Amino acid sequence: MAKAKRVRLPISESDDYFRHFLENLVPPTAAHWPSMWQDLQAGRPTEIDALNGAICRYGRELGIPTPYNDALTRLVRFRQSHPAG
Repeated sequence: MAKAKRVRLPISESDDYFRHFLENLVPPTAAHWPSMWQDLQAGRPTEIDALNGAICRYGRELGIPTPYNDALTRLVRFRQSHPAG
């Protein structure tokens, strides 16, 4: 997708990014609750359409399947429309 949109990524290989994620990004944020989770807990709308939903739209425009982003977007939308209680 990034290549098709001509976006340069600092880490181009998924295995390299996964290692970077585990070693550098997870440790300092392990106790953090993402804003989308906080929004769901508070019954507020999330930014799912601006984040994962955008990837889905880009994929459709470019003819690139985005099954994981499609599923995640649908799950969050469902959760927004069916608040826990």
